[in-house]
Amino acid sequence: MFLAAQFTDDQVAVIGCAIVFAGCLIMMLVSQKIGDSVRGRGRHTNRASVAFPSPRQNTTEQRKAA
Repeated sequence: MFLAAQFTDDQVAVIGCAIVFAGCLIMMLVSQKIGDSVRGRGRHTNRASVAFPSPRQNTTEQRKAA
């Protein structure tokens, strides 16, 4: 309580925002760790990529005027 009396209202607000921001970051990291353990994935796994089929090549003979 003694420290709160030394700071102005603006300083208390900035310190409070910094504390809440740090708390949100910690909650985000904990949530990510819990989610990874529930899904059974490690942090360094390679995710499979999906290959999209190449578009058809239209030649001028196949195209007709509208």
